Amino acid sequence: ALGVQHDDASYLVEMMDYMPPQHKAFIQYLGEGGSMTIRNFILGLKTCNAKNAEKVIQCYNSALKAIEDFRTVHKGIVTLYIIQNHRKLGSNSPSPERNGRG
Repeated sequence: ALGVQHDDASYLVEMMDYMPPQHKAFIQYLGEGGSMTIRNFILGLKTCNAKNAEKVIQCYNSALKAIEDFRTVHKGIVTLYIIQNHRKLGSNSPSPERNGRG
């Protein structure tokens, strides 16, 4: 919905196997947005000189920065909690860190 492109979308699909059902459903719902994304709306504001467009664009950019910050912290938590526990247990199940993407 925000128009964020992932370097490796297959990683997100793989990680969905580890998400609670509600989180997985939310990510799938956002992926069904089609071409109408918030990003496309924001890009349209840049060209139409709408009143308060610059403020909306700043808010959008702030939201993207907050997502980036959250993802950085989230990846750290995943590393500490899931991957390290996986190693401790010596599980034979598929690992979220395989292929060096974890």
